[in-house]
Amino acid sequence: MPTSKPFEGTVYHGSDELIEGFVLTDPDRGIYFSGDVSYARGYGPYVHACHVRLRNALAYTGEEAEGRMELEREVLIAEGYDGRLVEYENGEVDVIAFYTEQVTLLELTTRPPTGP
Repeated sequence: MPTSKPFEGTVYHGSDELIEGFVLTDPDRGIYFSGDVSYARGYGPYVHACHVRLRNALAYTGEEAEGRMELEREVLIAEGYDGRLVEYENGEVDVIAFYTEQVTLLELTTRPPTGP
């Protein structure tokens, strides 16, 4: 059963572009992060380490999250949540921040390879 809990930590955001700051490009969902650098790299060759702080995330286990991620951001905000947290059995996490103010860009972790 999903619960409410805080989250604060370093997670990773993959992108096709170098990021200097975050903008909500999908206002129905939020800004996605993974605790796994390799997984984040699947979303683009630029992987940014970020500090994310959620005060009241809707938290799921990996199994509980299946089929529930379609809930819109605005619905969850109206219920008092400021993000989502998925915790997997292997200790990894996926995090969705609902507001750009919850995210601090720390560093570029990986970048695409350059030519010869």
